[in-house]
Amino acid sequence: MENLLVYLAIMVMVVLIVYSVHSKYSTVIEGATGSQTPQYKDPNLQSDPLYLATINASNITFLKSQIDDITKLRQQMNLLNEKVENNSMQLSSINQSLQNTGTSSIPPKKDTNKMANSANKVTPVGST
Repeated sequence: MENLLVYLAIMVMVVLIVYSVHSKYSTVIEGATGSQTPQYKDPNLQSDPLYLATINASNITFLKSQIDDITKLRQQMNLLNEKVENNSMQLSSINQSLQNTGTSSIPPKKDTNKMANSANKVTPVGST
C-alpha cells in the first residue's frame, strides 16, 4: 500500500514537471519572429511639439528638484557654520577665562617674598 502511494506521488510530480516544461516552451510570445533580431524603428518624435514639450517639462522638473536639494544643503551648511562660530567663540571665552584665573591667582612678587620669609621664622612642630 505504501509503495503504491510513493509511486503515485512520483507520477504526479513527473506529470507536473512535464506539464511545466511543455507550457514553458509552447507559449507564443507576441511579436517574436524566431531568430531575427528586432530592429529599432525611430518614431520620429523629434519634430513633434507635444513630445518636445513633455520632455522639456520633465527636464525642468528634474532640474528644479536638484536645485531644491542644493538649497537645502546650503541652509544646512549655513546652520553648521553658525554652530561652529558659536562653539569657537565659547571656546575662546573659556580659554580667556582660564588664562585670567591663572594669572589673577598668583599673588604679587612682594607678597610672595613676605610669605617665604615668614615661613623661615616659624619653627617646625615637634622640633623643640
